[in-house]
Amino acid sequence: MVDKARALLCDEWSVRVYDTVIKASKQTSDVKALAVLAEIFHAEKVGTDQYLGPDIACIHEPETFLDKQYFDLKIVSIDESTVFLDAGAYVGDTIERFLRYGQGKFAKIYAFEPSPNNFRVLESNVQKNYTEDVARRIHLFNCGLSLNEETLYFSSDTNTLGGGSAQMDENLEAGELRNISTVLRGGDNSVDDITFVKMDIEGAEMDALRSMADMIKKNTPTLAICVYHKPEDLWEIPLYIHELSPKYKIYLRHYSNCFCETVCYAVAKN
Repeated sequence: MVDKARALLCDEWSVRVYDTVIKASKQTSDVKALAVLAEIFHAEKVGTDQYLGPDIACIHEPETFLDKQYFDLKIVSIDESTVFLDAGAYVGDTIERFLRYGQGKFAKIYAFEPSPNNFRVLESNVQKNYTEDVARRIHLFNCGLSLNEETLYFSSDTNTLGGGSAQMDENLEAGELRNISTVLRGGDNSVDDITFVKMDIEGAEMDALRSMADMIKKNTPTLAICVYHKPEDLWEIPLYIHELSPKYKIYLRHYSNCFCETVCYAVAKN
């Protein structure tokens, strides 16, 4: 499976990310693994082509590199017709970057966040930060996405970027997981509207993809899916996406100097 997924990757950069993340995961200590990934991240700055080479995201500084996550405009595109699904919306940080990278052009946003605490901040940020015209096109849902409907328990920290979502603990915050077909049932809110899917949902990505299988097969929306929460996601998610539609071109990009923030992009071939 590891080799089959590698063969799906459509550019050299993706292959280097794939090989290096796997190599890092096999290191004998966390310190060594982090050192390998640090070299990925700083490849251009240290002048080495050992890992990802001099074209590291065409971004020189780490703080701007992470900002580009999910929205590498060499891979994805955003325009007036884009309907964006933000699974793992947190407090709206991804929405802000989506609007910025798309220069404010979009049709609709569906944002899902299961944490009640994070969701309250998300609602407030949308109302406070955007015009009425923009805010009315951002549809917020206080639930997570999965194949099956259930309650989960997790930590939630609105002071930590990307915090919350799914660290299981029955003594902590409760949130609901829903199948997207039971939330977006048609009419003004339809799953078939979606043209761009982003997922960062703490290991539930595969289940959420399975819940959207029919829509993905039918419409081939652009996908930006995190593949670092579970080791096997690195190869199982690209293989599953290809199984749903061979029309996809599949890329990998890495957006940190540790094991976090590896993203699988899938874009339908013209």
